Amino acid sequence: MSNSGVLYVGKHYEYVPSLNCLRDRILSEKLKLIVCWAYPYTVTSKLLDICLFINVHCSLLPLYRGRHPLVWQMINREPMVGVTIHYMDKMIDAGNIIMQASVPLTVNEKYQGVKIRLDRISEAMLPDAVRYALDGVEGRVQDGRKGSYFPRRYPGESEIKDFDKMSGGEIVATINALSDPMPNAYIVRGGEKVYFTGARLGDE
Repeated sequence: MSNSGVLYVGKHYEYVPSLNCLRDRILSEKLKLIVCWAYPYTVTSKLLDICLFINVHCSLLPLYRGRHPLVWQMINREPMVGVTIHYMDKMIDAGNIIMQASVPLTVNEKYQGVKIRLDRISEAMLPDAVRYALDGVEGRVQDGRKGSYFPRRYPGESEIKDFDKMSGGEIVATINALSDPMPNAYIVRGGEKVYFTGARLGDE
């Protein structure tokens, strides 16, 4: 959708099929701001030079820059997860932070439930974040020395290879991080894949 010089793109909003199409929209509609949320393309310098971009990222930046940040946070059993709305620049997930919020995470929560919670927080934050961006609020500079980066995950990486060596908490966290709609965790027994859709730790 597009209104008042602002275009919202990505999985949660309008799908713009290419960066060239996005450039055409910016120029033809004289857009002031692009809001990216789960947008599948890396925005180029040429686009950043002609329009202001902000991004919704599912971690407490500068921690967990990169792809699939929520999955990695859950696998690593972080006590808190969060959302950051930040300016986009030429580095991945490194622009100034406009707004940020966090919520506690328990090992028995599944991916979809945590994602829904964070999406609701993001939706509530976005109107203010858009207003701040249009008003020229600079935001808070990220401290790259405290940052971390995690890569994209692929379905083949859902195998739990060290199942027999992991603690119960590690197993449950991994299974729940890879619950629907992510490629489910599995182990190989007798040459067959055994998939898990969720797990609970008894003491939680």
